[in-house]
Amino acid sequence: MRKTSAKEQSVYFEDTGSTEFVSTGQIASPRFIDLASLNTQLSQTLLVTHTMEYMAKASAEAGNVVKIDLQNGGIPFLVGNDNRPIQLYRIIEEIDEITDFDTLKVEFPTLSYTQLIGALAFLRKLSQINIQGIGIDTVEDAEIESSPEFQAIILNSLADQEAKRVLTVE
Repeated sequence: MRKTSAKEQSVYFEDTGSTEFVSTGQIASPRFIDLASLNTQLSQTLLVTHTMEYMAKASAEAGNVVKIDLQNGGIPFLVGNDNRPIQLYRIIEEIDEITDFDTLKVEFPTLSYTQLIGALAFLRKLSQINIQGIGIDTVEDAEIESSPEFQAIILNSLADQEAKRVLTVE
């Protein structure tokens, strides 16, 4: 009987009735299945499937005006009369801007302003859902930060602060 080294493992193959010694690094090869990893992958696949089914059903119940952008991970959007997509979260952002929270507070007096604002922020995040895990806010922040206009604003602001410091000290 052969002894295995610390880097080997004896594996019995039921389909062939043979025992083989393989390095522990080979256990992840296609012939071997890591059940924990497979379970995680299946769980994620089911979650994505249920999420997409729910979004499709919600879209249908809303008259199919909300579309799902599968090329970008399923981000919900609407199509304007110019045939350009408008992401749903952008509409939620505008609703947030024009919402009269004092009126909402009258309608829901037991809720705080923080709760009302948080509810709208929650809806905005929900409208950014996508199966690719794209961080919409992160992508948009990176675009803004790399724009020459934004960089000019920051540089002007810093220059103004330096001028104020010089004027205050002297």
